[in-house]
Amino acid sequence: MTTTCPSSVAEAVEHLRVTTGISVPEYRWPVLDTVLRRVLGEVRPAALTAWLRQHPDAWRELLHAVVVPETYFFRHFGHFRVLLALARKRLVEGRPCRVLSAGCSTGEEAWSAAAILASVYLPGHDNFAVEAWELDPILTRRARSGEYRDWSARNGFYDYEAYFTRSGQHWRIRSDLRPFVRFRVVNMVADDLPDEDGFDAIFFRNVAIYWESRTIRQVLEKLTARLLPDGLLLLGPGDPVELNRKEWESKATEGTLAYRRRRKEAAPGQTTGLRSTNERSTNERSTEKNQHRGSTEITSGTLSAGFRPLTSATDSFELRRESLERTLTDSQPEKPIKAAPPVAAPEKKPRVALGGPGTWLDKAQRLADEGRYEDALTLIDGRGTATVNPAGRVLAGILLLNLERPEEAMRRFRAAVFLEPEVPAHRRWLAVSLEALGREADAAREIKNAEELETE
Repeated sequence: MTTTCPSSVAEAVEHLRVTTGISVPEYRWPVLDTVLRRVLGEVRPAALTAWLRQHPDAWRELLHAVVVPETYFFRHFGHFRVLLALARKRLVEGRPCRVLSAGCSTGEEAWSAAAILASVYLPGHDNFAVEAWELDPILTRRARSGEYRDWSARNGFYDYEAYFTRSGQHWRIRSDLRPFVRFRVVNMVADDLPDEDGFDAIFFRNVAIYWESRTIRQVLEKLTARLLPDGLLLLGPGDPVELNRKEWESKATEGTLAYRRRRKEAAPGQTTGLRSTNERSTNERSTEKNQHRGSTEITSGTLSAGFRPLTSATDSFELRRESLERTLTDSQPEKPIKAAPPVAAPEKKPRVALGGPGTWLDKAQRLADEGRYEDALTLIDGRGTATVNPAGRVLAGILLLNLERPEEAMRRFRAAVFLEPEVPAHRRWLAVSLEALGREADAAREIKNAEELETE
């Protein structure tokens, strides 16, 4: 059997980093080694990078080995409640509402956003849209199909099940919702982004976790340039994103944070008027929708009332998370009116036979990729504190953040910093947990330490 030399693995890692921004931790290199053996066979290309460019299927196999889509409908519902309030505000103002799902994976996030907007604008108006960008063409096709298994509906549809229909063993997006969502293949790292701007909200969740800080800053700069002055940026809990405190402010809602540029003066907005499909006035339509499903009325002033400036003299940048600060929660999340059918286990992906110390850690990563955070944490903790390496402690900390246990996450990240004090990423994750606990000065100090290590 042909074996893949270590230099090929290193070249594949560098190719992924350059073309997609994805940084592959060393404990996952054996996975790439196995994939390369399979896709190369007897081929021994002199330049692996050039060969991968000519064989996109092989490139996608490498990509799938390190990035596994894990998402579901209405994930982190606090963000969708914020979007609901924004859409109602736009309707009152006579403005359209355009949303971007950046890194949409299999599309559940984009369709969820479309259902929220449709609940506000339809049937009276149709001036809303969702753009969805994804790196992988295969995932984009799946998203565009609008067909999903029960695993994507494992948290139910809250009270938006009217936009989803059951068809055999699948859930399908209703046909009248489909025209409002457009999926595109976009590489946010290497490509020029589509000539789209004027977004009212941008979902950028659980994407930057794969990137180095420099790549995150570059992509975030391009994305926020396409956000309206009074638009909202919605980030994921696993994304170590740095925002300029002098420019951004935040509002906590149900354990999530929405971000908006600090207001220097009233933003005029880009109003084009609503395309009315009946005789009713905008105000009548707004009144009906503010009473939608018995929820509390949200007026045009409510959304901005709770935003707090991010100001500090400690550091010019701050990690801002999809908040795990339950003490800042506005209210309890709505319970699903109609639960999804019994959840089937996710489709099993072919397991890669690994050797060496990375085996158990890769298994934990795969459980995390499937959304089985508790199982992954149990596997890591089962190794015993004496055998868990820094990478395992960091993964455990990320899992604990997703499980809304920031105090425990902080302890895991501190242990990783103690074991490998020279690794900047460990300090950035520590800063994430500190910020989630409200310890902003400590978080800023760790960010500064990480930046100093990166410049050495």
